[in-house]
Amino acid sequence: MLDLAVITDIRPLILRIISDECGFAYLKEQGIVDSEMESWGALEGIYYVQTIELDISRALACGPLFSSTPDGAMMMTTGSQTPPTPPHLFGELAKSSGGRLYLHDNGIPRLLFETLSNIPWNSTLPADVVGLKATLWAIGAMGASRDGYLMLEPYDVIGRLVDVARQAQSLSTRGTCLYALALISRNEFAADAFREKGWLLCSSCYGAYEFAVPPRLEFIFEVGDWASGGLLDGTYVFSPETEDWGEELDSVQKEIIDAVITMSNHVLVNPSSKVLMRLRMSHPHYFRLLPLYLRAMYLLGKYRYRLSTRRFIYDVFDVNLATLHQEMLLEPRDLAQDSHTVASRRFSSS
Repeated sequence: MLDLAVITDIRPLILRIISDECGFAYLKEQGIVDSEMESWGALEGIYYVQTIELDISRALACGPLFSSTPDGAMMMTTGSQTPPTPPHLFGELAKSSGGRLYLHDNGIPRLLFETLSNIPWNSTLPADVVGLKATLWAIGAMGASRDGYLMLEPYDVIGRLVDVARQAQSLSTRGTCLYALALISRNEFAADAFREKGWLLCSSCYGAYEFAVPPRLEFIFEVGDWASGGLLDGTYVFSPETEDWGEELDSVQKEIIDAVITMSNHVLVNPSSKVLMRLRMSHPHYFRLLPLYLRAMYLLGKYRYRLSTRRFIYDVFDVNLATLHQEMLLEPRDLAQDSHTVASRRFSSS
């Protein structure tokens, strides 16, 4: 039997071993699995919440192009700074048949959803919020694997998490719920369930399923009784059914839009980018038109583009995003009617 202090020091290694069939059998024989289950049921689940929230906070504080050094300084980086999700005991156990049997024998799926039902979702007490977060991370970790999701499916895991995200009073709890749903959405076996809930399925440029996203985020971030209104005030969603683009495009605008569309083709991306750069040099004022920018953003959401291509299209337009936030509050028809006013205002300020 290993000492508890030693287990704490090598816990990351234990979580890697426990996901393997042979590793689980060995650790079960040594009594480590039982001691880990007891630890995670007591305090380790709370420590997990604190650890992962600190990782997320650091990543969001630094931004995608910066990372923090041990001395607190900032450094440039070209890699993604989104931290990997730390391993969770329940998620690692769900990866092996022995671990899943152990979870089932201990009634873990049932206990998780009982805890989810017993903690008031509208509670703002710190103990309730932390306990709810720990439960959500455990559910998300289990649902990230195929067999783990199958263990949670009878409890309508996606529907329950969506309900928590809509009704929880704490925005931090809603964010945790979104992370848990994101973990489950990476599981291809949960794709059909997300589609039935009205979520949108996202694929890679090669057509492989990646994850699911809600059609709108208001159900998570819209909070009543705030002096500033909803948290998503000033955002705009493009819809082919509701969008009124105003007047017809002239020949230059059509050439710009055609180039944006053809950039979704990997073969034509280079010549299309040259067309956009040529038009940017000869007709720079067209790339300041808000209606034209809205068309391009709608196309980015409609077609599949590589990340580098999307960045190029974003950068080729000379749109002041600081003032765009206020202009987006107008109705689409107002934007179309005032397109020349918006453009002239930008010309005078540039």
